[in-house]
Amino acid sequence: MKDLPLGLVEYEKEKKLRKPSRLTKRWLTTLLYLIPLNQTMNFIIPFYWNPPKKIIDVTAGNRLIWEKFPYNHKDLNSDQETWHVDFSDISPQAKTDIVCKAQDIDKHGHWDMLVCDFPFIEMDKGMESFGTKSRKHQIRFRQNESDAMRREFYFREFRRPADLFKESLQSFNKATDSLIIKMGDSHEDRKMINNHVDAILTFDQRRNPESEFHHIDTIHYRGNYSKRGANVPFAQPVVSYYLIFKKDPNAR
Repeated sequence: MKDLPLGLVEYEKEKKLRKPSRLTKRWLTTLLYLIPLNQTMNFIIPFYWNPPKKIIDVTAGNRLIWEKFPYNHKDLNSDQETWHVDFSDISPQAKTDIVCKAQDIDKHGHWDMLVCDFPFIEMDKGMESFGTKSRKHQIRFRQNESDAMRREFYFREFRRPADLFKESLQSFNKATDSLIIKMGDSHEDRKMINNHVDAILTFDQRRNPESEFHHIDTIHYRGNYSKRGANVPFAQPVVSYYLIFKKDPNAR
């Protein structure tokens, strides 16, 4: 070693950065806690699937859950879209590419993944969650002063999810290889309605041989929930679910 002035060295070893494992880069738990609603897909989709993928959201509404997801952007290296998302909805007022019922989506093509977020409660019986956004942000969705805390698109044309699941099964079988069913539970006549269980009973092949899908995971989601205006005789549900289904459990 040469004698150098105090504080100087001839060379300094550069520590190599440890390459993170595949698991480290895609870490996910069964609970997404206080994650903004518009970022939940950023955690879920890359964990279970590799790009490129074609995705259809059959309940597009205002596309709230996609606000932070990098869909329909080309990869700089391959000049190919990593996550291409099409939007379908029953309402022509929604931000949609296709206007049709979810039960008829197979007539419009085939996708690698299908996202479905049916309303799980009637409009006059609940207030919809906005993830972790504060009350002041929710006002941008209001149609008028009386429904300032509501998302009109979410609650419209409510029907029991159990019925919609059964009606959609054959169409989903034809239209996609994987499913993300976003669902919450509700109450009716003081009795619990386990809507997410109805989804599992419909789309998991072990429970329903008519389905071509296998239940892979259930991700619980906990955001900030709007307070009800009156006392209710049951505990307010504060968790909703992202149910993951695949035709081939090993496919990515």
